[in-house]
Amino acid sequence: AVIATTQSSARELGVECSKINQQAKSYCIYNGFDPNDIEHLINKQPSLQLRSPLKIVYTGTLWNLTDIGPLVVALQKAMTNPQCPRIELHIAGRRTESQNQRLSNLAGTHCTTTLYDYLPHQQALALAASADVLLVTLADQPGVERVVPAKIFEYMALNKRVLAIAPPGETSDILRGYALSNIFHPSESARVAGWIARSLEPC
Repeated sequence: AVIATTQSSARELGVECSKINQQAKSYCIYNGFDPNDIEHLINKQPSLQLRSPLKIVYTGTLWNLTDIGPLVVALQKAMTNPQCPRIELHIAGRRTESQNQRLSNLAGTHCTTTLYDYLPHQQALALAASADVLLVTLADQPGVERVVPAKIFEYMALNKRVLAIAPPGETSDILRGYALSNIFHPSESARVAGWIARSLEPC
């Protein structure tokens, strides 16, 4: 048997396996979460009303596959109104220089950006648990439809709102089954800005 962590990978590996061994079967077992890691952090009754300042948290690596650019553009659009309440963006994890440059475009706006180069797992989970919105980003690139970031399972287990900026694919399919998710294509920065603005009325 062959086990993969996404359905699309399991299907592709199944095709390859059939060329060598007709008896081999391929299966998908998604990544998950350890209940012992998060049970003390879970918000069992999440508030549907977002607060100001809005705290957005992203945990994980930022690089070309997880481009932060569409969110930066959306935040800039949302904060064109000088009366818009403040937003806090917290990024925990490694970042490429190009991603740091994109984040620098938020300087001088109503968005306060806090960067953490690395956090131990429990500290990263605690940061995620303190968020109003947890962020998932996937760039619109070939093959990204088969990518499923392992952290989305912890995000959902924490019972938090999830803002997913991702093209159609397995990640967006999974998150559609999660009631607190809001999913936008990376090209829809204006729609993301509108969602942020409506969430923080009276922007």
